[in-house]
Amino acid sequence: MTDKTSVIKLGNDTTASIKIKRTKRKHTIGISVKDINLIVVSSPNHISDEVIFNILKEKERWIRNKLEYIKKKQSNNKLFKQGEIHPYLGKDYTLQLVKSDNALVEIFDCNLIVSCINTDNELLVRHLLYNWYYNQARKIISERAFIIFSEFNQYSLSVPEISICSMKNKWGQCSARGIIKINKDLIKYDPKCIDYVIIHEFCHLIELNHSKKFYNLLDRHYPAWKSVRSILKAKGH
Repeated sequence: MTDKTSVIKLGNDTTASIKIKRTKRKHTIGISVKDINLIVVSSPNHISDEVIFNILKEKERWIRNKLEYIKKKQSNNKLFKQGEIHPYLGKDYTLQLVKSDNALVEIFDCNLIVSCINTDNELLVRHLLYNWYYNQARKIISERAFIIFSEFNQYSLSVPEISICSMKNKWGQCSARGIIKINKDLIKYDPKCIDYVIIHEFCHLIELNHSKKFYNLLDRHYPAWKSVRSILKAKGH
């Protein structure tokens, strides 16, 4: 059989091109998501297209998560130009660049306004936005953590050390010493995502591993955690 390209529908709102490459594999097929619109399947000659598409349907959730992750990575490759869309607390804002002697970042209506001396300087705009996002994350995530921790007073826990930082592959982390790290990029998502990660890490102060007791705690303090976790998983972590 020769290589061929088809189209597959994933759910109600997503389609992607499927390239089936016939290889010298003996038994198994390999699936790789190369781009937001391209899925490559490496398959032995004796496996029919029908079987391949049935396997792809079984892997639909995994494929959709991969496509969302690639879409997120592509959206992060911003040029920091007028009119770009930037997320904040689950809402999209249009970047507006204003020439000014005073450097300032603020939200007004549906706009994220960056004022600076040289709006054509991408590095300057990027730097101002990065600092603004980071400062907002420190402020808002710390405030939410302070409020939420009161729900855990019944466990007689020491107030944990919490740092807001860059994390490549995690939304949050709790060490055996009770030190918690929260991904600063959470500030871009719905506040319920922030609350979920904070509560998740606070539960780790009591049950360090993902045991049945841990998930019982999570159910008690955030019953809707599964739906929120699925949102964050679609974002790539």
